[in-house]
Amino acid sequence: EVNLTYNLQEPEDLQFEVDLGSGDTKANNVAIVFNSEILDNKYVSLDGNKVTISKDVFKEVGIGKYGIGVVFNDTYYTTVSDKVSVQVVNQSKED
Repeated sequence: EVNLTYNLQEPEDLQFEVDLGSGDTKANNVAIVFNSEILDNKYVSLDGNKVTISKDVFKEVGIGKYGIGVVFNDTYYTTVSDKVSVQVVNQSKED
């Protein structure tokens, strides 16, 4: 499981690692589902097994915890919807 934190006061891209599989079922790309929508690929990149989600995705989101779904482009379009989450907070460094 991956639990990420996004701070509205100090916006940064979010990163996490995925297992792309192996052999005939290895994926070479992913799609990210956030807030019930598939993110445009201009907001998502995959470098090796590291997924980066642009900070621009979170700037209009309310404070709270959100699930992130990962859809792999393997033979089965494997989808993981319960392993990655992001807690959106709004805290200054002094808090």
